Amino acid sequence: MKFQKRYLFVSCLLLLAAVPLFAQTAHQITTIQATAAPYSIPWIDSGYKAGAAWTSATNYVEIFPSTEYQEMYGFGGTFYELAWAAMQHLDSAGRDSVMRALFDTAGCNLNWGRIPVGVCDYDFAVTPYTPDDNSNDTSMSKFSLARDSLRKIPFIKYAQAIRAAEGQPAMRFFASPWSPPAWMKSNNNIGGATGGTGNFVSNPANCRAYALYLDKWIKGYAAAGINVETITCQNEQDQTSHGYPQCAWTEGQEDSFYSKYLVPRFRADSLNARILLGVYCCADYVQQLLQDTVVKNFVNWTSHSYESTTNGPTYISYDSKIPFMETESMWTPSGETWSVGTSLFSNIQAFMAESASVYTVWQTVTHIGGNNGGWTNSLGGQPEMITIDTTKTPSPVVYAPEFYACKHYSHFLQPGAFFVKSTNHGTAPALSSSFINPDGSIIYVAEDSSAAATALTIKVGTEMYQVTLPAHSYTTVKITNSTAVRDIQLARNSAASQLNNLRIRNSTLYFSLSPAMNAMEANLTLSDIQGRTVWTGHRTGSALRGGQQSFAIGTAHGALPSGTYLLSAKIKNVAGAVVAVERKVSTVN
Repeated sequence: MKFQKRYLFVSCLLLLAAVPLFAQTAHQITTIQATAAPYSIPWIDSGYKAGAAWTSATNYVEIFPSTEYQEMYGFGGTFYELAWAAMQHLDSAGRDSVMRALFDTAGCNLNWGRIPVGVCDYDFAVTPYTPDDNSNDTSMSKFSLARDSLRKIPFIKYAQAIRAAEGQPAMRFFASPWSPPAWMKSNNNIGGATGGTGNFVSNPANCRAYALYLDKWIKGYAAAGINVETITCQNEQDQTSHGYPQCAWTEGQEDSFYSKYLVPRFRADSLNARILLGVYCCADYVQQLLQDTVVKNFVNWTSHSYESTTNGPTYISYDSKIPFMETESMWTPSGETWSVGTSLFSNIQAFMAESASVYTVWQTVTHIGGNNGGWTNSLGGQPEMITIDTTKTPSPVVYAPEFYACKHYSHFLQPGAFFVKSTNHGTAPALSSSFINPDGSIIYVAEDSSAAATALTIKVGTEMYQVTLPAHSYTTVKITNSTAVRDIQLARNSAASQLNNLRIRNSTLYFSLSPAMNAMEANLTLSDIQGRTVWTGHRTGSALRGGQQSFAIGTAHGALPSGTYLLSAKIKNVAGAVVAVERKVSTVN
């Protein structure tokens, strides 16, 4: 089930493009299963194939680029201590190669990061810590990020530098604690097999201290140039049976902590970070917390992890303006085989099909040798993208099937892409997804689990592209110069040109409509960058055809804050036809 559909409503003639009909091409990249480690023959470039006029086909997938679902904001990985420690066994060139494989646009193109607040389960093998392990330090006078500055912060800064050198937008980050400081818990222990889970002791002193703790953590990372946009108070708050750092919270405890302590604390310090709900808790948690207006107005993401992909539509049904992300890929303890890569591939596809706008891989880099926090498999850790054998010198680097399973999506998708409708016919692979990028390219990603190669036709509008999917493979096809996409873009540009002189000044919205529109009714919605509606307006009559329009914008908090907003306008003309226009607009106060 999919939510957040966006359909194109444009009642104007489509312009004809002066481009040769079949200048469109399909570029195919494939990774094939291998029988021995590292179990894949990666990134085979099959070259470019020209499009042709659609005739007929039995086995084909039809892609509908004008039927858009959720916007895609990117892919991410987790920044934990042992990943950076493992990379220190490589020389500078080797370390740079691994980092670029993850964050460079030529590699996996990861643009999001998950940051543990204090220790996480994988780092539990190192001395467990939080930024303030000083008993009863409710004023946080001894709070320190000294430990973070040794591994996590350098790891993040390296990734940021790679993205910045390519002129890419700033990386985006979310954060989650695995445990509060031990002295805030019922068992006075961070957790793990010997310490047990423990519960958060939610007395006023602890709640005030924990809100200040998270506030100082956000500000400390910001001072290092790492801006965290969303944070939860607890990872896996309803999971209490595992041997790693945890802490149990009830729905009521979370609701009270957020509304009475965290939100006022963040507001008092003018922090931009907001609340991330979910992180592998049951739907009841999210539903209850969104019923609290104070909390709901401070939430900018909902989330879930692992195999439970269907939570996305449920959370979005609670509030369609709050996007949904996947925060941690599924756990598969069977080793780094092709089947594990396929599990990750299918998990990504399932979360995309169920409204996820961000997908986060858990283990990016792990090591063979030493302790991995209790996670063990044939290569030494919970399923990972890259493994470094630190028992050998020099240390071999292995790129597992999971690396390529992720790369077949993340390498090709640009921030601002949309998940789009597609339908399978005949023996077209069921495990597939389709997207449209801001530059107009169409991305088709599929896994072929059959024992023989599959001949497949991809249909887009009146065009078709014929490709062959090898047996036991991951394939990405990038289609460019599609006439169907050009028609959509031309129609949107034509509609957008009907709304001119758009600006916001002193909490007043100004614009003018083209006389050719012959407008008789306008319905307007102004949303912030998180997609939340901040104002709606409506106007009818001949005044719409009288030049400049102005609307006073009032919000629940008074004057409209400075920033960039999205104006969605549905303009009806005297004949009853509707043109839908979306335009970004910035305040000029």
